[in-house]
Amino acid sequence: MGAGMKEIRWMSENITYGLFLGPVSEADPRYPLSFPETEMVVLSCLVAQRAKREVLWHLRGCLRSGMSAEEVEALQTAIEIVAEEVGTDVRSDMPRVGDVEEEDDLSGL
Repeated sequence: MGAGMKEIRWMSENITYGLFLGPVSEADPRYPLSFPETEMVVLSCLVAQRAKREVLWHLRGCLRSGMSAEEVEALQTAIEIVAEEVGTDVRSDMPRVGDVEEEDDLSGL
């Protein structure tokens, strides 16, 4: 997130996500998930809901957390396989990690 968005980052981390997902830490064992692990959980939930805009945001979030594009694609493929087993199509017309650009225009989703 750019330097001009410090307030938005703080609000997202401490209010929006802090209240719902709990603290994220790489160093403190009291916190259950790292940033990449949290993104994996969130992406899994959003793909299952077919929330296109939010999926695109969290595909970008996975990359920002340090995951490679290949790891993110493998994660999304695994989510799709699980969804297919329960009869849910989450493959068609959904964003992929290859669609992610740093400053996407999400207004069309």
